Amino acid sequence: MIPSYAPGYLRLPEMGREYTQGILGPASFEPVYSAFIFVEDYPAHEVRANSFGFPYAILGRDVLNHYQITLDGPNLTLTITR
Repeated sequence: MIPSYAPGYLRLPEMGREYTQGILGPASFEPVYSAFIFVEDYPAHEVRANSFGFPYAILGRDVLNHYQITLDGPNLTLTITR
């Protein structure tokens, strides 16, 4: 999921439409966009993304399954490895 301003701002190509439903509200028929996700210096992942009204993106398992992400709160560190 990407913020609703992102497709226009980034000029993402629309790939069609599909039904989407979040945790609130009914399902709706929404555009799907092609986007590339870049994490650190690793190769980009092409993903199909829907947009919504929040100001941040939500990464799905299709992206997260490529990385080991370690949050170490006591040491205030974030480590991402492939």
